[in-house]
This record gives sequence, C-alpha cells and structure tokens, in this order.
Amino acid sequence: MPYFKALYENSPVAIVTLDSEHKVVTANPAFERLFGFTEAELQGQPIDGFIAGPQQQDEARANTNRVQQGETIATKGVRRRKDGRLIDVEIRGVPVIVDGQQRGVLGMYMDITDRVKKEKLLQESEAKFKSLFEYSPVPLWELDLSQVRAFLSELPDQELSALEQQLDQDPDMIASIIDRVEVKHTNEAVKHLVHMDEGELLGTQLRHFFTERSLLDFGALIKNVWAGGTRHLIETVIPTADGDLRKISLFASIPPSAEKSWSTVYISMIDITERKTLERELLESVHKMEILARTDQLTGILNRRAIMEKGREELSRSRREGNGLGICLIDIDNLKDINDRFGHLAGDSALRLVAKTIRQLCRDYDQVGRWGGDEFLMFVPNVPRSALREIAERIRFQIDVADLVSADGDAIAVQVCIGIAHSGDMQAVDNELEHLISMADNGLYVAKGQGRNRVGEVQDN
Repeated sequence: MPYFKALYENSPVAIVTLDSEHKVVTANPAFERLFGFTEAELQGQPIDGFIAGPQQQDEARANTNRVQQGETIATKGVRRRKDGRLIDVEIRGVPVIVDGQQRGVLGMYMDITDRVKKEKLLQESEAKFKSLFEYSPVPLWELDLSQVRAFLSELPDQELSALEQQLDQDPDMIASIIDRVEVKHTNEAVKHLVHMDEGELLGTQLRHFFTERSLLDFGALIKNVWAGGTRHLIETVIPTADGDLRKISLFASIPPSAEKSWSTVYISMIDITERKTLERELLESVHKMEILARTDQLTGILNRRAIMEKGREELSRSRREGNGLGICLIDIDNLKDINDRFGHLAGDSALRLVAKTIRQLCRDYDQVGRWGGDEFLMFVPNVPRSALREIAERIRFQIDVADLVSADGDAIAVQVCIGIAHSGDMQAVDNELEHLISMADNGLYVAKGQGRNRVGEVQDN
C-alpha cells in the first residue's frame, strides 16, 4: 500500500527485509545511509556477512535465527559500516507473517553511537566532578540548601507532615522553598544551556529556571534529601532565557562533608531533548512496523496470526466473565468467477469490499481478520446466541447489496456464505478455539450446500 511504502522509504530508522535464508530482499534509504551499502549491493546476500564484523558474527546470526523462529527481538550491538567503521546500534527484529506463514524477517537499526558516548561521558564526569567542574561539557551547578534545611528543621512535626504532602502537588509552595536556595557557582556549560552568563544566573531567582512540572520534580528531590538521600536522578524540563524548553536529565548529589548542613549540593544536567525526540521517533516507527507485521496488506484488517491471538484473548475473557463469544466464518461465494471474468484486480477489490463492509458493521470491540484466501474470521464478544444469526444476516445482506464496478464499468455481484458458532453451544474439549472455528466451518459448509448466499450453523454433538 502507498502509505506503508512511503513510511518504509522515508523512515529515519534503517530497515532491511530478509527472506527465509537470511538474504537481503530490500533495504530502505536510511539503511543505505547508515551502513554505506546500496540496496543493489545487498540484494540476495546474507546480511550478517556485510554489517557484522568477525567478533559480532555469532551474535548477529543468533539474533537473525531467533527472529526466523518467530521471536521478536529488541537488543543493542555493534555493527560495521562499509568503510569499516564500527557503530553502536539499537536492533529490532520482527518476523514477517503472510497468510499465517512466516516468509522472512524485518530488521530495524538505529544509530546510538552518540548516545553511548554521552552516557560514558556522564559516568566519567561523575568520578572526576570536582577537578573537571569548570571545563566540563556538562552543565554543573553548586547550590547551597542550608537555609532550606534550617526551615524544615524548625517546623513542628504536624506542619512538616503537611508540607511533605504539599511538595507533591503545590508548585507555589515549592517555589517559596526554592527562594531559600543560593546559587554559589555554575560552569560555562550552564550558560550555553540556559542562554545566560554567570552574572545573570547569580542575580536571577532560581525559581525562574523551573516550569510547573519541574517544580514538582524539585519538590520530590527535597523530600528525598530530607529523608536522608544523598543522590537523586530525575528527568525534567527547564526553560531557557529565550523561552525554549529543554528536556534534561538532572543528577543531584551531596558530598559527605555537607550531608548534615546541605551547604553544598552539586547539580549536573544533561540536555536530552534531541535524544528523547529520536527515542520517540524510534518507538513510533517500531510501533508502525509491528502493526504492519500484524496486518493483512490487501484488506488492512488483522492477518491470520493476529486474529488467532485475538480469538484466544476473547475466548479466555468470555470464560472468565461468563459472557458468550460468537464467531462468524465468512467465505466469498464467487471470488474465482470474479477473477476469471473481470481479472484479479477486481477480485482484490471484492476482498477489500467484504473487509470494509464487515468492519463498518462491527462494534468497536469486535475482532475481524483475514483467515486466508477468500475467507474472513470475526469474533463477536459478549453476544447472546439468539443475536448471532441476526448479526451474520446483516453482514450477508449488506455485502449482497453493496456496489462494486469493474474497470470497464460492469457491475460485479459479490455474495458470501457465513458459518456461525457460539461458545455456549460448545462442549468441554481441548483446543477450544480451534473447535469453535471448526463448528463455524461446519456451518459454512451447510450454508454452501443450501445454495450459497446463506448463513448456516451446526450444533455441537
């Protein structure tokens, strides 16, 4: 479909598709940019031999094998570009299922080299904090919270208990406490983060560096320190002097010499705005790819594997809640005739018409999927047996009267038979879902034997 093709070609995530032998079928432009290989160079070649170095071969093949066996993986690793440079990547592998059969693998790669470097830099800067304070690329603050401690120490227990609750929900109260905080020193990186020099920083009330959200985060920090904590890590948002909002990872620590007085509290900040944006884009892309892997590409409804998963969930819920589960197995009567007379594109249009009609008549919580070929499977939760035939008849009728026209303008008649079954009619058996589907299939056989364009059912023996 054009939408998914555009998503694939324009995704910022490097994506490659593999066949059942681990060989490359396609690679999107982001993959070519990330690894330096063209799609033409990769096609028909085993992917691990190109982007995995000698030390990563076993790990890469193991990952590919896991996905080929039907497992979705999310991991990190090191991979090699065409120019020999090694890069850190986040790896996502998804099995590709078509008509219930696994046909290959969808691999996604996100370059996290810069992120890994920043994380290592943060770890090193914590160990060398004091000696690197002035020249650290990380924005660093030295604060004096001794007046805050004195204020809290003077409160009676009852007032202190009430204040601790306010620190969870009252930004104005937290702002009044922050006014007791003294900024002793900042480094050069702070100026670049908030777009102010040290003179302006020292002359500005600290509350101006907080949003309502970050004030509540700072309130949690105060509670943590009051409870005896000497380290606190949060992710929050701060405004810059020109009104821009930056997402930061804030780490606060109290050195042993100041644990009782709070006279020295070090704050380090890492700007993670871009990283969070990339992470969000990656999650969105992975989510869309997962939807694609569970969707029948022709009709846009669930594929066979996904509808079976939904069926198991609905049957389990119906047993747990004591509600009936209905099932409709829908088969197009004349799809072969349509293909023979009007062509396979018309047959595809008939399949899409049936899927669209079923979805339009469904409730939001009904589940519909393509069972295979010209068959569709529909699970109808929380429905009495008496209403199931009426639902099926409505679907059958609406498909019968739906308009479908060939490329030459000829009217195409589309009709279906529907076999129905209800969990309330089913005897206690193993593999209940498969048995319920078998009951509906028997009903479908009866409907076809009665002349087609019918709804049929067979009671369980």
